[in-house]
Amino acid sequence: MSGDSISLYGGAGGAIACLQDLQVLALRLDAAKAEVTQADEATSWMISEPMPGVLLAPFGAVCDPVEEQAWRLAGQACHGLRQQVGAASLAEELAELSQSLLAAQAGYEQAEAQAEALFASRSHSGFSLTDWFVPWPVRVINRLYRLAFSVAHDAAGRLIMNGEFPSWAELLRSHHDEVRSLIGTALSPLPLLGTPSTAEVTRGVTGVATMAYGPGLAVTIERGKTSQDVPPAGVESLVWQIGGLADYDKSDSQIGVTKVTANDGSVSWLVSLPGTQSMSLGSDSNPGDMATNFRAVPGDTNAVGLATVAALIDAGVKTGEPVLLAGHSQGGIVGAALAADPEFTARFSVAAVLTLGSPVSQLTPSGSAQWLSLEHTQDIIPALSAGGNARGPNQTTVVRDVNGVSDPAIRGDDLLWAHHLPIYADTAKQVDQSTDASVEAWRQAAAPVLDPGARAQTTVYQVRRDQDAS
Repeated sequence: MSGDSISLYGGAGGAIACLQDLQVLALRLDAAKAEVTQADEATSWMISEPMPGVLLAPFGAVCDPVEEQAWRLAGQACHGLRQQVGAASLAEELAELSQSLLAAQAGYEQAEAQAEALFASRSHSGFSLTDWFVPWPVRVINRLYRLAFSVAHDAAGRLIMNGEFPSWAELLRSHHDEVRSLIGTALSPLPLLGTPSTAEVTRGVTGVATMAYGPGLAVTIERGKTSQDVPPAGVESLVWQIGGLADYDKSDSQIGVTKVTANDGSVSWLVSLPGTQSMSLGSDSNPGDMATNFRAVPGDTNAVGLATVAALIDAGVKTGEPVLLAGHSQGGIVGAALAADPEFTARFSVAAVLTLGSPVSQLTPSGSAQWLSLEHTQDIIPALSAGGNARGPNQTTVVRDVNGVSDPAIRGDDLLWAHHLPIYADTAKQVDQSTDASVEAWRQAAAPVLDPGARAQTTVYQVRRDQDAS
């Protein structure tokens, strides 16, 4: 059973315009106004000029009655056309619209200049501690106070009504908006460091982890089980392809590489990347840990990303063969980080990216790959990028409020129930049924992998951190 319907943002179906486009449109409207005015003047001449008989009379000439009648009818037709079209008023409307576009362009440019000036004034050494240091902790405390007050008020009400105190997980689930707001505020620009983002915060944590456990980037991959499969049919199939990796030993991380061979012999590839498997900061042999998360969020080199490159090379992926990177949680971050790396996209032809519950708004696509990100309003993990996922011409974000989901098979009791794969598979069903232009653009980019008539072969790579080398 599904909850509320999905909402889509960004992508090929989104509306994006450059300021220069406004000026170009204004010029085209001016040209159209000139053509309308010229046509109006031509028809006006036909009406105002005397008929041929009147012009020729002084010279003793006589006009053919038929020609004179034709001239009269033409004048009447022009007069009727002018009345119907309203050329003069149309020209005025075109002129007004042109001026409005130019005014809008000027307004946007002025606002942009003011924003840049404000940012520059805050970024130089003359900024005030009051401007930078005080507001940030005050905002965090304010969000924390709001969350605590809402939770306490809710708990008291339930205690009075039901006679028992609800679990903390249940309370926090009920106030997911406040939780996401607190996380976003806490990860917003910090004092004295210009405008540090989530990326800079995670790099700080990475530095601490590196001092304690070493870089943790040395990994070894081992080619594991290979199976013959059918190509994924859509987004839901991709979700379960990722979920299939959960059956393997958690002492290692896993990467699924699927070779899809079409009937004409052309080859495309699917890379399936699972979520976080360990909470260590690099001390564990499993590289699918928090150390990889902290490195991948800002797009930095990370252990699972390096293992993915090694797996693609081992599988024999050639330049020019389309690659679809699909991942849940950490897997989505790693896949997006690779797709944002110019060196990776120069070596591998990334056609599409799919992320599920992954904070990737801080990453920018390298190349023309289509990104599709699924997130739930009750899932706090995407909020770790200090904002919703990106929405650009080739970045589509699908958002779904899953509060109405009641199926116990996909609605869990833990705080992160909205982050788990089963609920994302349920959302993926709606995405597969969507005919939105942005989804269609992603679907077209992923088409070589989603070919129902192709043959598929999946190899699962086991990935282990080389702790001695770290």
